[in-house]
Amino acid sequence: MRDDGAYRASIVLMCDGDGRPWVQFQNGSAVTVDLKSPTSLATDRWSFLAVSYDGAVVRLFVNGVLKGRVDYAGGIDYGSGSGQVHFGGDLYYGPGGNAFAGLIDEPAMLSRTLK
Repeated sequence: MRDDGAYRASIVLMCDGDGRPWVQFQNGSAVTVDLKSPTSLATDRWSFLAVSYDGAVVRLFVNGVLKGRVDYAGGIDYGSGSGQVHFGGDLYYGPGGNAFAGLIDEPAMLSRTLK
């Protein structure tokens, strides 16, 4: 991980090389949550990805269906620098690293549960 004083922690939502949605919480140089869907996204159609974290469990949803969960009570430590959220890639591999090869529409981060 790059740690230039401003890059302390991030939440990364991306796809692996097989098109499986993947979420990581990265705190400094450590990956504290590493959760990947067992199935790939369909090509040539829109998919809705969502990640929830309630302070005890991280959940990954694809089109409203739970695809994976992992217990995690460590929180997200932003340290003294600014935290980052990345949709479709991360900074580990530099600008454009792990870039999603597609379109991303309406990214959002909410501090409350949708009903």
